[in-house]
Amino acid sequence: MPGALELAGAAREPSTFAPLHTDRIFTGFWPNRSVLRDGATTDYQLRYGMGRQESMWKGSYNTEVSPYLTLIRRPGLNSYNPTHSLPKVISFYSFHTFTLTTEAVRVLADTANVVYDITGSSMSTVFTKTAGATRAYFLGVGNTLFITDGVENKQLIYNPATGTWTTYNWGIPAPTNAPTISQSLRPSDFSSWVPATAYSVNTIGGALVVLVDTNNNIQQFKGAPSAVTTGPLPPSGTTGTVQPIWQTTGADTIDNDIHWKFGGSANWQANHTYGVYDVIAANVTTTNGVVKMIFQNITTGGLYTSGATAPNWPSAIGTQVKDGPNIVWQNIGNALTWADNLGPSCPILSAVSILDPNGYIQYVIGAGKTSAGPLPPPFQQVTGSVTYDGSAIWKNQGPFAIAAALPVQYGYAYMNDTTKDVSGMSPASAQIVVLLGNQVVVQGVGSGEPGVSTIPIYRTGQGQATFGLRATIPNPGAGVTWTYTDTDLTDAAVNFDIQAQVLGEGTPLPVGAGPMAYHLGRIFVGVGNVVWVSTGPDAAASGSSGNAGFDQFFTLESKITRFWVTSMGLIVFTVRDSYIFLGSAQDVDPLYVRVFVPRLPLLSYDCFTEYMGSAYLYLGMRLVAKLDPGAGITEISFPVANYLLDDVANYDPKSSYLTFHTEGSNETALYISNGISEWLRMALSTVPEQGSAWNPPAIISDGMSALQSVEVDSGIFRLLVGPLTSGAIRQRDRKLATDNGRLFSCHSRFGSVAMADPGALAGIAWMTLTSTVAGSKPELAALIGEINGTFEAIKRTHQDPPDLPVASSIRSDRHHFMQGQEPVWCRHFQFTIDWPAEDAFNELLTFTIVGQVVQEMKGS
Repeated sequence: MPGALELAGAAREPSTFAPLHTDRIFTGFWPNRSVLRDGATTDYQLRYGMGRQESMWKGSYNTEVSPYLTLIRRPGLNSYNPTHSLPKVISFYSFHTFTLTTEAVRVLADTANVVYDITGSSMSTVFTKTAGATRAYFLGVGNTLFITDGVENKQLIYNPATGTWTTYNWGIPAPTNAPTISQSLRPSDFSSWVPATAYSVNTIGGALVVLVDTNNNIQQFKGAPSAVTTGPLPPSGTTGTVQPIWQTTGADTIDNDIHWKFGGSANWQANHTYGVYDVIAANVTTTNGVVKMIFQNITTGGLYTSGATAPNWPSAIGTQVKDGPNIVWQNIGNALTWADNLGPSCPILSAVSILDPNGYIQYVIGAGKTSAGPLPPPFQQVTGSVTYDGSAIWKNQGPFAIAAALPVQYGYAYMNDTTKDVSGMSPASAQIVVLLGNQVVVQGVGSGEPGVSTIPIYRTGQGQATFGLRATIPNPGAGVTWTYTDTDLTDAAVNFDIQAQVLGEGTPLPVGAGPMAYHLGRIFVGVGNVVWVSTGPDAAASGSSGNAGFDQFFTLESKITRFWVTSMGLIVFTVRDSYIFLGSAQDVDPLYVRVFVPRLPLLSYDCFTEYMGSAYLYLGMRLVAKLDPGAGITEISFPVANYLLDDVANYDPKSSYLTFHTEGSNETALYISNGISEWLRMALSTVPEQGSAWNPPAIISDGMSALQSVEVDSGIFRLLVGPLTSGAIRQRDRKLATDNGRLFSCHSRFGSVAMADPGALAGIAWMTLTSTVAGSKPELAALIGEINGTFEAIKRTHQDPPDLPVASSIRSDRHHFMQGQEPVWCRHFQFTIDWPAEDAFNELLTFTIVGQVVQEMKGS
């Protein structure tokens, strides 16, 4: 091949020798081929002399094709958390925790008996497995970590303030017994309605009856006199037979057995000092004309001065108006007079509420005298509605104990207030029709399940079938009987936005659960060959998290090993075929499953990885496939296929590890490990060449277990290596040339390099190895004309070219094959490049084979 100078017109002296120069290594490790040709060159290319001399053969180890297409010592390992020793690691997992403004990653390591938190330089126990547990499967949803291990189903919550984990059971079994119910008379502190009686209005200052006397002064009902004048006054009394003569100063007016307290002028006064709870009367314009109404000062904190002009007095009872900078007046009802509203011999009560004949509580919002009777007024039965009764005004405050027209039923569940898990509802109680004035006593049994803190109690509406939330009470504990008394039998007392789970929505996940995925707001879990689907958003009406109950399942034809969430749907891998879940899980578009790709056996959860929207699988037939949901499946392990089939290397599809790791363009590669002692690495890009390159096995002298690319901080990944039996977690480090200080040697076997076709012989004069000055020189050995045998070291070297000074920043060594003046003759040969066990970043930049070709048959 002409060089740049020759292309520019320079002439080269004639010679029977020619160089085969290789300035890039991009074919990589390709043992799955005929030894007498490289695996990447087509027949057409080979006929035009386009063969590759840099294909590596089996027997190579601990070298890599660098991002610069040179041969290097593979990067070493250092400790991820050097101060801690772990047992053999089964897998790693990155759990993300969130606040409103931050995100943190906890790195977990699963071992045979314990799951550890190995974040940073720390180590703590997250979860201890029970006997018989398998590997742990992890799924983080929000701040909850779900764990299954074939025996237990757990959910854990991490507390960043204390650095501790709290473990809860995942899901809660429903109560097995229906609640017992009975009814009894409801005790009441409320009096009944009394005709021709004045009731007090309830204000923020207390019960109050206010009169405007004949002198236009305020008089407040104070109660009857006592034998001890300084003691409290009784709460009721009766007016005299005639209207009393009203005091016009601060003295009380005696009215039979009632005291009236002088309150000053009834008129509002400008720039006047008022204290809290002072009252005045004001003329208010209403739809019925001008009415005199009472206003109370509700401003606390001291004495304040009214404004210069009167406020615009509001007519609605309970409304407020501002007066000057500080005072706020509240309308407390119509103004009363002794003659018009009370009259002689009128009982006055400080009571502000009654229980009406229908079982509703009625509060006085306008003080006054009730109608003469004998029957009570038709009290309004809608909460908040108003009943006018003589000069008194009542407001319905809701039921106390009303009669039920139709039967109701009760049920209850168990709830974890921290995780928001809610069990399914118990069996429903018997029906009960509640009599007027009665209450219902409900009883059930507490739960001994860990984490159950409260018991939601449900009730139907009258004559209805839907169970809504009636109340929540504390869980008294395992086997302890709890009692709840329901005093309000109206449908309004039931929250039907939170409904009981009566159709299996709260069913816990079965024992034996394995891999998990989060899709469409639901958790999908593989249990043997069955996919269980959590209630998810459908549980919103129950108040549940939606993650604890599983009300759907789909049966597949083989054991489930992994899920993969894609834009097309949820793909399920099994030990035989793959399936896909389609549908949006809505009533109009329910979930359904169909076969995705048949005969795609994934035998291990760890033999799957994904990168940039594509999945990579190490399948049961011992090949690595790339799966692009939109483009199909491509085998990418053909160059090393025979190596994966080698029982000595032991790349068992049931126990190997496949992971895709990236730390930037120069550290982007697919790794497959046998989980014992080695891995194979495939770099996806060999720019400027096309395609990918497998690297020789990386041999870890003290062994390894799990190999996995792990997110150790937000967006930051490390290739972690677990110990084979026990020891520290290690990580790949391009800045190191040793494994935790342990030296390792490197060996690359190239060839066979075809030098001549049959009918011709090639003579090899020398090889030139150009390398960096880091560490030892690369050692060269050759196997001439054989495909197996003993390699002979080529030790005769000198500077190349010999006539130039030795370079200081690069090594260029000519290794002589000639044992005298004659070249070594062959048709093909193999050669090896070795570096000793040392702490050095060795790198071979180029190699060149110099030789000649002689024809056996020559014309005359």
